[in-house]
Formats: sequence, C-alpha cells, structure tokens
Amino acid sequence: LRAELDQQQAANDQLDAKLATLKAKLCDFQGQDSFAIADSERHRAAADALGGEVADRRASLDGDVGQVLRRAEQAAAAAEYVAGEQATFRNDADAILPEYAGLGADYAAKHRDLGQASRERELL
Repeated sequence: LRAELDQQQAANDQLDAKLATLKAKLCDFQGQDSFAIADSERHRAAADALGGEVADRRASLDGDVGQVLRRAEQAAAAAEYVAGEQATFRNDADAILPEYAGLGADYAAKHRDLGQASRERELL
C-alpha cells in the first residue's frame, strides 16, 4: 500500500509540475495575447487616423476640382463673350472701313487739288 501511495504521490508531483509548466505557458500566451491586442489596437487607431486624413484630403481635392471646373466654365464663358465682342467689332469695322477709306481718298484728292491750286496761284 505504501508503494502504491508513493507511486501516486510521484504521479501527482509530475502532474503538478506539468500543471505549473502549463500555467507558465498560459501566462506567456496571455502576455503575448495582450501585447498582440494592444498592437492591434494601435494599428487600428493609426488606420482610422489615416482614413480620416485621406477623407479630409479627398474632400479638399474635391473642392479644388470643383473650383477649377467653375473657373474653367467662367473662362470659357469669358472667351465666348470676347469672341462675340470681336465679331461685333470686326463687323462694325468692316462697315466703317470702306467709308473711312473713301474719306481718306477724298482727303487725298482735295489735298492734291489744293496743292495744285496753290502752285498755279504762285505761277500767276
């Protein structure tokens, strides 16, 4: 009976040693798990912050693109207005220039006639 009790005590000691080893491993795993959880939370917080920054930049770029598009539309409207004004000016100039050219010819002819009359008067 004593041998059997010693044998059970030895088996019990072995089991206690295994239990202590398993508890130590469990503490290690729990420590590693808490480190992994904290690391994961840090990564999640960094990803959330980066996501917010990306969203802010996207909103800023969307605003910039909208502003550029509005300015392009304004520039196109201004170019269209200038083209219309140039066409109107060109049409008005085309209408006036023949008359102006005629006035220039009339002036040149009258100036020539006056010069000729002046020379004839000097000869007399």
